[in-house]
Amino acid sequence: MGRQRKRALFPIALSADAAAEALQVPRRAIADAIKSAELPAYAGPGRRIRITVTDLVAWVQTWPRATIKQRSQS
Repeated sequence: MGRQRKRALFPIALSADAAAEALQVPRRAIADAIKSAELPAYAGPGRRIRITVTDLVAWVQTWPRATIKQRSQS
């Protein structure tokens, strides 16, 4: 049998594309946040941009909260 590649159950870092997909935002939003230093990132193996999940969560927590209006019961 061949050797199987092991994958982490929960990744600790994501590519910019994976981060955008996970948050359901345009990749451009991720790129702009990295460029403006709002979202820390580093160059991983092969010089690909990586974002730690911890930094991604911290960035999302800076977003303004949406207010949802309750329907009035008549």
